[in-house]
Amino acid sequence: MPNVEKLVEKFRQKLQIDQEIEKYKEETVNPLVDRVFNINFIGVFSNLADEINNKIGIKIINIQPEGKSRFVVQGQHHRIYFQKSKVDISPEGIASTHVIPIYIWKGVTKHLGPITFFINVNSQEVKWNIPFESPENYSEILFSKLVEDEDFFM
Repeated sequence: MPNVEKLVEKFRQKLQIDQEIEKYKEETVNPLVDRVFNINFIGVFSNLADEINNKIGIKIINIQPEGKSRFVVQGQHHRIYFQKSKVDISPEGIASTHVIPIYIWKGVTKHLGPITFFINVNSQEVKWNIPFESPENYSEILFSKLVEDEDFFM
């Protein structure tokens, strides 16, 4: 006959640990990750788009947030969705998440290379694993490639 009491105790301990981890994730890690995603990533795209739009005098680049984990750069023929994945936490206290860019051009979907950022939860240091080394360079090169496309119109 199985020892049910030992199994129940193991499940209780596991449940308690899971609840503590989930509380830590919800109260500490996720707000930090959301802040980096919104300010250090979406904010870079928005600032560059605003500056371009202001200098041209019309809203040629449209950036729209869609919930807490997604935004879109949109034009007449082009859309690029940036979707943030779930947050993973290493035992060393490093939070990581992926941002998946999905490029849609005239109905054709193409996945661009994923972007990952890592945050040391204690020091709040952010490291990017991103093409072109930084969100600023990435957004500039991405906009440049869009405008060089002969079908580009925002």
